[in-house]
Amino acid sequence: VIDNCRMTDMESLINKHRATYVKVTNSTLYKLTERAIYLESGGGAPTVILEDCTLVDLILTPIETTSVSGNLTYKNNISACYQDRYQNLAYRLTVIEFSANYAAAGEGAAINVHSKPVTVEGAWTSIEMTKDQLLADASNGDLTTTVPAGDQRWRQ
Repeated sequence: VIDNCRMTDMESLINKHRATYVKVTNSTLYKLTERAIYLESGGGAPTVILEDCTLVDLILTPIETTSVSGNLTYKNNISACYQDRYQNLAYRLTVIEFSANYAAAGEGAAINVHSKPVTVEGAWTSIEMTKDQLLADASNGDLTTTVPAGDQRWRQ
């Protein structure tokens, strides 16, 4: 369980570790160069929960398992991440709960789970706003939000 943390300018939060439960709340992941959470198979199907988090400028698919499909809860987050042609926010995970999230619009915006759009009603509050509309000045490290989601320390 990770709560109330800011991880900036690093490779990843969890990289190829075996875990069956990961929960990240009230936290910011900013400028990570690898997958933020990358879980190794072998420990069974993992549960990954992200709530009230801000994900900005992550280079690779933010949440992924190596081979065993896990379960994902993703609530009240802001995602300003851009990916490859698959636009994956998460890969090899099944959506258990997905609600009240915002994603920055743009070519390659990370909005899919396992290469498919999330079709749960209320999954995305908006995927039309730009990063500059969601965050005060992300390119200079000011992640103050304009919406009621993401890491609470950044809310106006």
